[in-house]
Amino acid sequence: MNYLAEYQKAHGLAADGKIGKNTAAAMCTEFGIDPKYFPFFIAQLQHESGDFQRGRENLNYGIDGLKKNFKKYFKDNEYVAYARKPEKIANRIYANRMGNGPESSGDGWEYRGGGALQTTGKKNYQAYFKFAGLGPNTNPAVIELPEHYFKSAVFFFNENNLWRICDSAGGDCVVRLSKAINLGNQYAHAIPLGLQERMALTQAYQKTLV
Repeated sequence: MNYLAEYQKAHGLAADGKIGKNTAAAMCTEFGIDPKYFPFFIAQLQHESGDFQRGRENLNYGIDGLKKNFKKYFKDNEYVAYARKPEKIANRIYANRMGNGPESSGDGWEYRGGGALQTTGKKNYQAYFKFAGLGPNTNPAVIELPEHYFKSAVFFFNENNLWRICDSAGGDCVVRLSKAINLGNQYAHAIPLGLQERMALTQAYQKTLV
C-alpha cells in the first residue's frame, strides 16, 4: 500500500503518491509543521518507510535472519520453533520492554513497529494515543490509517526534539537528524543507514517545496 496516496485520497488531493506543494501544504496545516522544516521531516519519512510503502513491521524471519538480527533473544535450540512465525517472533523479542508484558501477553505483536517511523512498544503507542486524543485501549492497527501513519511521525519528532535539529545552523543538520532517527543519538559516531539518500531527498525537497 502507498500510504501517501491514501493520505492524498483522504484529503481530496491528486493521489499520485508523490510529495508536491499541495500535499506539503496540507500536511503542514494539518500537523502544524513549519514549512521550512518540512523537507527535513518528509525526507526522513520517505527513506524510513520505503517510499511510504511500509505499514506494520513484518518480522517474517527465517533461521538465518533470526541469528543475524535477534540472536540475543533465542537459545540455539529455539530457532526452528520461531522461524517464519512473525507473531511468535514479535512476542519474544519485544517482551518485557517498552511497556510490553511477557511473551504470553501478545503485546509484542500488537505493538510491533507501525507508522511512517515505526512506533514500537505499548508505552510508545499509548503515548501517541494520548497525543492524538485517542483512548489508551485504542486498537494499535489505527497507526496504519493515513492520518495516524503520518501524525505518529510528527509525535516522534516532537518527543525527541528533532525540530530543534532541523532549525540548527550548519550543513551537518541532516547528518545529525539521520543519526537521531536511525541510531538513536544525533552525536553517534556510526554512519546512519541510507545517509546519502536521506541527504539527497532533503536537498531535492528544499529546492521544490521551500
